[in-house]
Amino acid sequence: MNEIGLYIKTMRQQRGVDIMDFARELGVSPDYLSNLESGKTRTLQLEIINKLQNEFQIIEANEVEPYIENDVGTRIEHLAVSLRALYDKDPKAAEYLISVVEQGFEWMISSGMLQQDAFLKTNGSRLEGSSSF
Repeated sequence: MNEIGLYIKTMRQQRGVDIMDFARELGVSPDYLSNLESGKTRTLQLEIINKLQNEFQIIEANEVEPYIENDVGTRIEHLAVSLRALYDKDPKAAEYLISVVEQGFEWMISSGMLQQDAFLKTNGSRLEGSSSF
């Protein structure tokens, strides 16, 4: 991620735009842009890539694809870690969020959007019941 951040910073500086103004143009906070440029942020939002390309013509999407950490696997891992941390601090809040996701799966199965057999094969557990924290 650091390489793409340095690229964005270099392009911004070549345009002669300070970080505050550029962050405003992108619709992000200066802190987010600073973290992105320095490689401290863990995600590069696809909408930022689109703005950089469409509005400012400073970056091509294929130049950043290897650095995008916004894939489903990373998001799921992040959610799991966050839910575990929340469970340690507030088990009821974590159970509530988990139940909302489970209800979403139940709705998708009942509406025919997801086959229960396919879900159970990949999930390895039943939808009913409490989570396994």
